[in-house]
Amino acid sequence: MQGGGAAPAYPWYTAFLEHIAVPNADVFGFLVMWGEVLVGVGLIVGLFTTTAAFFGGTMNMAFLLAGTVSTNPVMLILAILILVGKGNAGSIGLDRFVPTLKEKIGRKPKEEHTSKVA
Repeated sequence: MQGGGAAPAYPWYTAFLEHIAVPNADVFGFLVMWGEVLVGVGLIVGLFTTTAAFFGGTMNMAFLLAGTVSTNPVMLILAILILVGKGNAGSIGLDRFVPTLKEKIGRKPKEEHTSKVA
């Protein structure tokens, strides 16, 4: 991999790209494509918002380490803000309904306790 004439900023990441990512480009292309789709859907509908923001930030960091700039730094800052917001990040999306759904699914019927008096 050759850059714009300067030495690579992250030689360890360049080695990873040259020896692992580029030889398996179809696998990494598939993973990036579905990762972007799932992160986008998660953030748009507000389902698993913090998880989607974490993996979106991870992908952005990988792109930044590879040398792309574009809007990735801004997106990374937004992902960090969503992660800091935690529970409030998904309050206007589907994340609002997840705790009640978990409660309904995890609820077991009450067992009758019979105590024997001796």
